[in-house]
Amino acid sequence: MAKVRHTPESPTSPVLYFRLRQGKAAKLSPHAKGEVTYDVLTDAQRSDVFISICSAASSAYFSSQPISVSAVESVVTSLPVDKAISANSFKHLYVNRSVNNPGFLACALVGEALLGRVPDKAHGMVNQGNWGVWKDTCLASFTDDLEVVTFGPKANGEAESAAPAIDTRDDAATAQLAEQLGEEGETGKAGAAAKGKARRRGKAQE
Repeated sequence: MAKVRHTPESPTSPVLYFRLRQGKAAKLSPHAKGEVTYDVLTDAQRSDVFISICSAASSAYFSSQPISVSAVESVVTSLPVDKAISANSFKHLYVNRSVNNPGFLACALVGEALLGRVPDKAHGMVNQGNWGVWKDTCLASFTDDLEVVTFGPKANGEAESAAPAIDTRDDAATAQLAEQLGEEGETGKAGAAAKGKARRRGKAQE
């Protein structure tokens, strides 16, 4: 079965996400110490769930690029079912090519029980097959007061490798969120709340 190839592109402008929750997972290698911390995110349309690596208990380089869980699922379901899944199967999902990216992403996937460990293979994994239920559960946890985070280009045009948090009380961030939600046709409570907040702040400053 042919592998599904997903070629990521660096965003040309900051992309906004909502942080649904944060999790921690053990590293895959039996010799590695510490945990990987990751965010579970969704986009403004709540069309998908994303995983973004936040930190690792080491000085290793990695990218915090939000990775679509649907894209990961497509990769996993395209692989032979009789062979263990390797973390390297996910390396092409990243713009940044740090060798740590796929391994840290795999840690999060195992931590979320989307993948399971293969007992006789230190780095081997198996598909747990509960992707749809997991995504529905994550999206059902959406509330109006979630923290907003961004991923996008730096001022010099290079791709941002981290996803810094934006304080939702910040006027510029709120206005940017309201504009994006408005342009994309968001009609939910989050869109209305962001637009209303931006309008109220604008009037207060007049």
